[in-house]
Amino acid sequence: MSGKGVLSRFRNVWKTLTKKSESPRESQERSELFKIALASTYRKLRMDAASPGRKASDLKLPREQLSSLFDEASTLLEEEVEAYDLPIRSLRLEVQKTISPQVVEILKACRDIEHEDLSEFNMELEEQNEKESEEVVEFCKRHLLEECNHVLEQTENIKMMGNGSGNGNGNANSSEARQQPYFGQRLSALQTIASFYGWEEAETDHNHVTSKDGGDAFGYYINADEEINKAIRYYQMMNLTKALLVRQNIGYAPLALQSTIRKAGRGVFVDGFASAGSVISFFPGDVWPKEYLTNIDAVAKTFKDDPKHQLSIRYDDILIDSRHSPYTVLDNDNSNLFALGHIVNHPPKITSNGDGDGDG
Repeated sequence: MSGKGVLSRFRNVWKTLTKKSESPRESQERSELFKIALASTYRKLRMDAASPGRKASDLKLPREQLSSLFDEASTLLEEEVEAYDLPIRSLRLEVQKTISPQVVEILKACRDIEHEDLSEFNMELEEQNEKESEEVVEFCKRHLLEECNHVLEQTENIKMMGNGSGNGNGNANSSEARQQPYFGQRLSALQTIASFYGWEEAETDHNHVTSKDGGDAFGYYINADEEINKAIRYYQMMNLTKALLVRQNIGYAPLALQSTIRKAGRGVFVDGFASAGSVISFFPGDVWPKEYLTNIDAVAKTFKDDPKHQLSIRYDDILIDSRHSPYTVLDNDNSNLFALGHIVNHPPKITSNGDGDGDG
């Protein structure tokens, strides 16, 4: 980017952030909306740069070209959309326009696995007879055993890289090495399901916790009621299978597993490769427009209990109540595989030595 272009862009950003007619909250919303629009535009340019039929994850671009695409995205927003001068409501619409193709793609991918890959099994667990249940498990087994061995191979390669042996370069700070906690957690989740269903073909090299003394790789604590455990394992198996099938379609999918951040409970992981600007989850819950929140006494009574901080107010004063949104049973019209935004953890606190207060 030329020096003139840098100065011009800086002036536009400064002008945007110092609009005298906007409140601090409006300025904050404008900044975040612009970042979303910029990231989404960059992603579209990167996808356009891929040849037909290939995903962005298949396209290995040099850093210089990625930087050029980012500059191009910024120029498009600046010169064609004139995003710096748009009113906030218009900027909201622009953001919706930029991300809507992704949302459609995700919903279509989720629909396809429900109506094509899993159509013959698309029923509640309690509605299945013994034969149908066995067929579901066998279908998932074929996919998950192969994936289990694949993840095991990945973790072994990462360990070799960290030790400077094999065909790795010993760089513990590589992107693969940074993913090691996730691969370990995912391998443990796959092996937990394999162990529960007695799939002896699964290779094991990871100690997964499935006792009452601690949560397992899913963040699940064994219940005294075996029927509950059976149902939970079934839906965990289905979620792993669905995530695998969606990843094969669009390149990535979200997974809810035990967080690698200490004492953080469950967390959400991206399985696969999601380019910058990708939609990685939806925020589920009951939607309350501000017109329904004018009765202070009713609001205080309805929303008084929020121990997990799952009540959220958007910039447009719409409240999202995710307190009763599922994260394991994701198989009805009100939820899907991507409806996990309500359990995404905040980043760990940075300690005085510059490290995060966590291990992932």
